[in-house]
Amino acid sequence: MRSLRRLPVELRDRLAGKSDSTKTRGVGIISAGSNMPLSLKELLNRIRQNLGDHAYPNERSVVSRVVMVLLETETLAWDIHNPRQVIEEFSPIPNQIGKKVDLALCAIPQARKADVYIEVKAHGVLKRQEAISEAEAQLGEYESYYRVTLAVLTDGEIWRFYYPLVDGTYADRLALSLNLLNDSLASIEEYFPKLMGFQAVSRGEVAPLIRDLHQKRHEVEQIKADFPAVLRKLLAEPTEGLVQEIVQAYVRDLHVTPDGDTIRQLLKSSESDQWQSQDPSFEEDKEQEVSEEEPLGGGMRAGRSRIRITLSWIAMGQNNPTKVICERKASDSLRVFMESVAGILGREILEKISTFRVHRGPFVTKTPKVHYRYSNNRFFQSQPIANTGFYVLTHSQSSQKVADLENLSRFLRWPAGFLNVEQVMD
Repeated sequence: MRSLRRLPVELRDRLAGKSDSTKTRGVGIISAGSNMPLSLKELLNRIRQNLGDHAYPNERSVVSRVVMVLLETETLAWDIHNPRQVIEEFSPIPNQIGKKVDLALCAIPQARKADVYIEVKAHGVLKRQEAISEAEAQLGEYESYYRVTLAVLTDGEIWRFYYPLVDGTYADRLALSLNLLNDSLASIEEYFPKLMGFQAVSRGEVAPLIRDLHQKRHEVEQIKADFPAVLRKLLAEPTEGLVQEIVQAYVRDLHVTPDGDTIRQLLKSSESDQWQSQDPSFEEDKEQEVSEEEPLGGGMRAGRSRIRITLSWIAMGQNNPTKVICERKASDSLRVFMESVAGILGREILEKISTFRVHRGPFVTKTPKVHYRYSNNRFFQSQPIANTGFYVLTHSQSSQKVADLENLSRFLRWPAGFLNVEQVMD
């Protein structure tokens, strides 16, 4: 057995059981065949290879072989052997033992409060939106008592950084997302120390950075949302500069010189015809009628598409009769469903549902003009949920509504047999 005296002082102290953070911080992972610790870049390359080989089979391996070793590098410099600085299975809410964050980072243990929460999932889990929504709901519950500066959600490959100190759904708090397999090492090397490094956290540098990243992300999303309206206006009323740029492109590439009026007409034609097929504002709520030309068996024609929702309250332990909801329009059925569950389970259930995202935003929200807006003064269809202040998103086909409700049931872990939903035709 190799003598401890031959090892580097810092590593010898660690193996001997000394946990002084001034001696153990920054030692990092030792490279095979060398006394030199791996750099962050070398370690990221190694983790990349392992991720590609699916070498992390479960959540625990992601915690111990990805997150912990990254925290221990000289660059991030956390003392993972100090249980008051890197806390596993941290209880964020007093007297609620069942709710625990996988890791909490405390730059100043004496302050007895966490600076960063890290929620870890098994590799590959965060490729499913349903899993992301469920994990975001967990983080929201953890922060119901105390909000940290930064919350991190990761499965080893995908790293999502949230700014908890803003309102809205937890998904709205996302500030940055990085992928260890697909994103450049340069960007990962830049942001990991700035967001999760011991020095950055202890000096209070994380809060302004995550706030700026959050603001920038939402500005970009707003630009994307407004782009269809801006482009439509540009096509409908093209500037002379745009017309001449297109004319010059014809001359340069096709050796043809079209006149400006022809270009203007083509742009307006593009705006009125082609663009309509791409703009969400032209997607009507397809729940309405199936085309009368669509035949059914025996020469019959299809009618209106609706959804039937059955709530068996006995499965929820509630002494209420089974309720069947099947309104004339699927969107009305969706609204009545939300009103029914809120009436029995309380408005708190809508708070939980607001953390569940469907394809166009949160399923329910109190701010539809924020969450259901896709361009300037244009909004996805929604309906108010009576006496709650919430709105439910209804801009989808009936089949999508069925899928959304089934996914919601799994997200909330409702017992089997409580919710049954199906698409029906008149």
